Amino acid sequence: MSTQDAPNQIRQKVSAWLNTTPYASSLLEPVAGGQANFTYRAHLIRPLDDGTTEAVVKHAEPYMARHPANAVTVNRCDVEGEVLSELFTIPIDMAQSRNTAYTVRTRPYAYDAEIKTLVLNAVDLKTSSLNHFQSPTPDYLRKPAQEPGKVLAMYIVKFGDTTREIVQKSFVQEYSE
Repeated sequence: MSTQDAPNQIRQKVSAWLNTTPYASSLLEPVAGGQANFTYRAHLIRPLDDGTTEAVVKHAEPYMARHPANAVTVNRCDVEGEVLSELFTIPIDMAQSRNTAYTVRTRPYAYDAEIKTLVLNAVDLKTSSLNHFQSPTPDYLRKPAQEPGKVLAMYIVKFGDTTREIVQKSFVQEYSE
């Protein structure tokens, strides 16, 4: 497979898998950012039971999406899928000033370990902020507007901690067998 054809073939492979799930999509748009995974915003053909019409889809190959000459392990996806499932069961809640509470919770809809594809909810901080805060942000809302970012930072730290725990458990199991 040539490097030029790879992205389209990967997208077709991911789309074919999605079509066997409740996350079948009419369009897979590549998402900017990231280096290793093929990441897409999926426009779902049928809304989910909760009304969701979009999802994020991450797919891994044994090479970097942005730098195909660089090999990477796909086992990282197993860890990410496990970490996100674990974090979904223990959302991070944080009360901020004026008794406003924020909850960070990434919902993993599905993970296929065989083809290394993860389906997640598609809420992003920018869209959420634009929907909930005025622009430009008035001074009295500046601090509350920054607080979701602080909670998100706590979530990222928890993601790192949980990843470390899962990887350590995996090493212990591997070397004790």
